Amino acid sequence: MSTLSDQELMVAGLFTGAVLIVTLVVSLLYYVITALGLGRMFQKAGEPAWKAWIPVYNLYILFKCCWNAKMFWIWLAVDACGMIINGLNSDHLILTLIAAILGIAAIVIMALNCGRVARAYGRGTGTAVGLFFLPLIFDCILGFGKSVYTAPAEE
Repeated sequence: MSTLSDQELMVAGLFTGAVLIVTLVVSLLYYVITALGLGRMFQKAGEPAWKAWIPVYNLYILFKCCWNAKMFWIWLAVDACGMIINGLNSDHLILTLIAAILGIAAIVIMALNCGRVARAYGRGTGTAVGLFFLPLIFDCILGFGKSVYTAPAEE
């Protein structure tokens, strides 16, 4: 078994540090750009832009503006329960299956919300798909573009 020299350990540490710094910078940039786009979307919906800067709360506002607040709480409960069950690291097939079903349900609810957001801003299915897969870009398109917010139809 070979051991690493001090120089190899130093290089590995520097590389790891550089990767962490790049990851932090990219993540921060992603967060800022997304919050700016959401902030403009919220302003169009009559909500203060600062609400876009608070994680999870910004999703609550998005659900509230484009669907309803109750669906946010359902999504949050489904997603949290799925993550908790998944985090148990159980070898039980039933628990794994339940966690998978809850994860899929959370994804479906979020996809439906993306559709609602697109419709609330006068857009169609293409924008909904974009919001689901590329929220960074499509939040900015809806926020800074010519899209106009129209309150969602009551069900």
